[in-house]
Formats: sequence, structure tokens, C-alpha cells
Amino acid sequence: MKSAGSLSPVVLFLAQTINIIAAADRGAYEESLADLRRVIGERSQRDQPAEAPAALLDTPSLLAICGAYYQRLVQGDRFDVARKAFQLVGDETSHPAVKEFCAGRLNQLNLIGKPAPPIQGTDVDGKPVSLASLRGNVVLVVFWASWCLPNSAEIAWLDQVHETYRNRGFRILGINLDTLQNGDPKLETVMPNIRRFLVDHNVRWPNLVNGTGAHDYARAYGVTAIPANVLIGRDGTVIHLDLSRKNLDRVIARAVTRQ
Repeated sequence: MKSAGSLSPVVLFLAQTINIIAAADRGAYEESLADLRRVIGERSQRDQPAEAPAALLDTPSLLAICGAYYQRLVQGDRFDVARKAFQLVGDETSHPAVKEFCAGRLNQLNLIGKPAPPIQGTDVDGKPVSLASLRGNVVLVVFWASWCLPNSAEIAWLDQVHETYRNRGFRILGINLDTLQNGDPKLETVMPNIRRFLVDHNVRWPNLVNGTGAHDYARAYGVTAIPANVLIGRDGTVIHLDLSRKNLDRVIARAVTRQ
């Protein structure tokens, strides 16, 4: 960074991005937000688009950078910083995929502290399931698909946490998104894959298949990519998002102690 004047715009952009994410990594969330504002502000003062170097990167790389920063902020419980950061980036960028990413994350972040959207339907075993009936428990709503490999990897640690806290009022509710694949496959077409996944991984919590209208749970929860999950407190309000193996146990342990 000291020799920034000799760096190409793309390398400078990546260096600045790494610096912002590194600040979040060490828990300096406000500093990371200040760095983001400074970088965008400096480009504005030079009458350069804030996203100019980013435009030279491919879309997956840009989304990976945004996703990495987002994960640091939510894992640190800094939803306030995440809202400000992604509002700022969303306002400044004209890159369609980045703008969509920011809008999607803001939609989810705006759920925090609000009543969880209702979930009510019939699970894959034909049993009635409703989020309302689980009120008084801490509920992790997990969005998944049979074709998403990360979902396979996370089953083991979700099951471990489920067993650890089940007797303390912790529940998991799965929402399958196989019907949202390209081509809009019919339920009867994807159901064999869903059942096979659940049996192969010995999934023991109830699972509903995402539908339309009132049963479009992904839309209600602002889920546009998976893996994704939403944590709901005993009072029925959303208290956390996108828990990972890194913070799952800590956040669940804290949540179940609240009355």
C-alpha cells in the first residue's frame, strides 16, 4: 500500500479490498467500514467511478469479495455495519450482479429484530409443519438443495448442534429449494432426489419444499443463494443470519439461554 502510486488500478483495488476484509477479520468492524468509505470517497474526489477497477474483474471474483466481507460482518454480529456497508456499495455500483447481491443481503439484514415470516405447510413425509407451533423454541431455518454440495458437508455439524441443544429448546426446520433450479422442475420430478438426500444423510428434522405464493419461503426470507439459514428466537423474531461452522455453536448457545 505504501507504493500505491506504482500499482495498477486492479492491484490497488485488490489491496484495498484485502485491507478492508483484514480489518473485519481482526474485529475492527468500524475501521473496515471507514476504510470502505475512504476508498469510495477518494475515487469520487478524483471524478472516477468508485467501481472502475472492479469492472476489470470477473463477476465471480467480485461476488466472492463481497461475500467474504459480508461473512466477516455477520459472523461478528455486526449487522449494523453490514447494512451501512452494503447500502454504500449498492448505491455506488452499477454492476448488475453486485447491485443485486447488495440488495439481496440488505433484504435479509432488514429481517433482523422483526417477526419471522410465517412458514406453514406439509413436509416431505406428509405431516403438517408450522413455524408458529415451534414458538418458544430457538429455530434455525435452513435453506438447502439436493444438488448443493456445501449442504451435504454441513449436515454433520448441524446434526451435532441439534443434538447438543435439542433438550434446551432448539429446533431445525429445513426448506428445500430443488424446485428453483433452472427450468422450474415439477415437484414430482425433484422429490426422488430430495428423499434420497434426506435418507443418505440421515436428516432427522422436518423439511418442506419451497413453493409459490404463501409457500415461497425463499422469497419471504430474501434467500437468493445457498447455503443460507436464518435463526429465530424464542419470541418469534429473527436474531441472526447465515450461521457457519465458525459461529454456529456460539450463537445457538447464547440464543437458548435467553428466555
